[in-house]
Amino acid sequence: MSSAFPSFTQFPQTPIHPFQDAAAHAPAERKRGLLRLFLDSLIEARQREAEQQVARLIERSGGKLTDSLEREAERSAAVGR
Repeated sequence: MSSAFPSFTQFPQTPIHPFQDAAAHAPAERKRGLLRLFLDSLIEARQREAEQQVARLIERSGGKLTDSLEREAERSAAVGR
């Protein structure tokens, strides 16, 4: 039996401001400046270097990450800062 009042789920949800496009609220993508590009590449290079060091430690231990190996990796990362 159908109700005299329609269910709210029958209607598509509308944005809070129906006259404004949702894309208008999206933040504009800003171009990264030269300094930001340099810093990002520097951070990525250091991250890769740290990951390579950990990979070498794990390889040296036979592929097993033990507690002592994890502590050694943390110490070497702290010293490299």
